[in-house]
Amino acid sequence: ECAFSTQISHAIYCMVVDGVGEIHDKRRPLRSGAGTFNKILENIINAPKFNGRFLFRVSFDKNNLKDVKKLLSYLSELNITNEYDVYLAPIHNTISQECQHCSFCSLNIYNEDNEIIKNYKDLYCYMKGLNMKIPKFYTNGPCMSVSNDSVLIDYEGNLFKCVEMIGIDNLKIGNVKDLEYNNNYFNFVGNPLYENCVRKGCKYLALCGGGCIMKSYLKDKTLNNIDCQLRYFEELVPFFLGVNYDE
Repeated sequence: ECAFSTQISHAIYCMVVDGVGEIHDKRRPLRSGAGTFNKILENIINAPKFNGRFLFRVSFDKNNLKDVKKLLSYLSELNITNEYDVYLAPIHNTISQECQHCSFCSLNIYNEDNEIIKNYKDLYCYMKGLNMKIPKFYTNGPCMSVSNDSVLIDYEGNLFKCVEMIGIDNLKIGNVKDLEYNNNYFNFVGNPLYENCVRKGCKYLALCGGGCIMKSYLKDKTLNNIDCQLRYFEELVPFFLGVNYDE
């Protein structure tokens, strides 16, 4: 799984890795069933020097948590000539997974905030011990659903504001063949829910942007509420400051 973006000739290649070797391959195989881990790492190691960096997203849940430290240690020892960053992200449910209560994701996600926060702290401390760069503060947004001209395109050319919205027809903002976005686009961008956070005076607004709309949608099927991340910011921002600047 890979994303690519450019800005003024500066490229960011984003790869999702869930473990070393067969751990990753079992979770993210090709349609044929073949693995992807070795090819991802081969491409990274053999990549020529360029004006950009690699970004590893290391996903964790109850199923692979014990293997994540092995992966971090493995990445720290690679001979990567380009700059790279690693960030951690807990696996969470999607609309389709929510409808399949016995699905892999439903059975293995962390539902308790305190569990996720504890794992964040433990894994980032482990990274620091490996002399790997870790974030200087916690951020979880702003969400692309409230950002101008940020869209996702499905295989039929339909446009959505979030990957979790793909397949939900009433949340489409248009199609690549359309000359203009539909009203859904302006409902997302023109009336962002973070205005409630502005009124409350939340000091983490710039790092959050109002929370995750789709997490709220998973709970009550409405886009009028946000899933507030305040507890994460209150716990993790001081943690990152302490780990990075305690000396």
